[in-house]
Amino acid sequence: IASTTIPRGVSAAKCGDPWREACLSDSDPRYKPDANYDIIDQSNVWKIHEGFFVADMHMYHANGQPRLNYTFNFPAPFGSATFGTFPFKVFLNITNIRTRQYIHRLGILSPLEGGSPFGVGFGADLFGASTFELDGRVTTFPSSNTVFESSSDTTTELSITYPVGNDTLFAKSAANYDAGTFNVISQTCFDVACDTKHEVTSAFLDSKVDRFQAGDFVRVTEAEFIERANDIYTEFNVPIQARVAIPMTGQSLDGDESPSEEQWCTVDPNCAPNPYEEPTASVKAGVIAGFTVGGVVLFLLVIGLGVHFNNKRQAKRYRNAFATRIAQTMSIRMPARQMNAKALANEFQRIDAQTSAGNSNRRASAVGKITKDGMWEFLSSGTAVEMNRSDFEALWAAMDTTGSGYVDFLEFCAFMGQ
Repeated sequence: IASTTIPRGVSAAKCGDPWREACLSDSDPRYKPDANYDIIDQSNVWKIHEGFFVADMHMYHANGQPRLNYTFNFPAPFGSATFGTFPFKVFLNITNIRTRQYIHRLGILSPLEGGSPFGVGFGADLFGASTFELDGRVTTFPSSNTVFESSSDTTTELSITYPVGNDTLFAKSAANYDAGTFNVISQTCFDVACDTKHEVTSAFLDSKVDRFQAGDFVRVTEAEFIERANDIYTEFNVPIQARVAIPMTGQSLDGDESPSEEQWCTVDPNCAPNPYEEPTASVKAGVIAGFTVGGVVLFLLVIGLGVHFNNKRQAKRYRNAFATRIAQTMSIRMPARQMNAKALANEFQRIDAQTSAGNSNRRASAVGKITKDGMWEFLSSGTAVEMNRSDFEALWAAMDTTGSGYVDFLEFCAFMGQ
């Protein structure tokens, strides 16, 4: 019933209208169709952390003792070499373009007495995108390292970086040097503009700290960034083939390792499938109940009116049949509804006398009452009226309004006057 009484168009209405449940986007901005996924707009922390930075980085063992050297296993034909690491230089460039993030990192290790006679530059590309969560987090693809003009992925797992408070970035990422290892990285600004920031990277192995490195980054201009990197290349005697191209402003350090558009669209909210589409709104429970109750009431009203009008038509038919039978015995020719009190009294007495004559069981009607059997006998004796027993029962019910089993003169007059 409700489906036939709910107004047209309600089924296609949007959430939040008078008929429907509230939109999820009213309380959860992730469902808003115009949600802003731009990294910087989601968190100002990313804005103050982007730009060019230079740091002296120090490497430590798990016990806090300085780690003075590090051995690289280079691809053929270079073999392995050991370099100085206390400190080593790090150059960092972070760029945010709407929903996408590009981080290029250059480390330069110094020559080491008794080890490598020259320094080496190694780079790392990090590419990330904002998320549908709208909380400022960035999903980062596996990083790609570049050293001696070759590149390799450090891991195959995505990592996530979170802004914390107004000045800190925090990330956890898998590492590839041993199974089950991961890095925890934090960068915290020392001032509002983040012109200086402190970074700590802890490497964990079997849930224990294996080593860590720490240093302070200082913001520089692009020109200063290039100048200092070239100066360190010269100071550390880094061969041309062991240098990473600067200023590291492109998409990838080696030009080949940046994500394809198809890969970007697995994480980038501007083209990835949205898990927070507003679902089809359901009709409010109260509205459904209201329409259901209204439909039932309307249904019963229609049925009631139908029964009422049908009863009226039946009553009219019964009166016509009864009037036709009376007309066979009337001495006064006039419509039944126009008969005066005297004429009605004469007809009532005539029927009463006819139905009680010769029947001692009906003597009660002699005092002004017509029995049910008497009325049936009266109607059945006529030649112009044919009435079945079912119709007669309905007629009798309409005449005997008190249910006494008799029709008195008042009931007779009321019926004839309808």
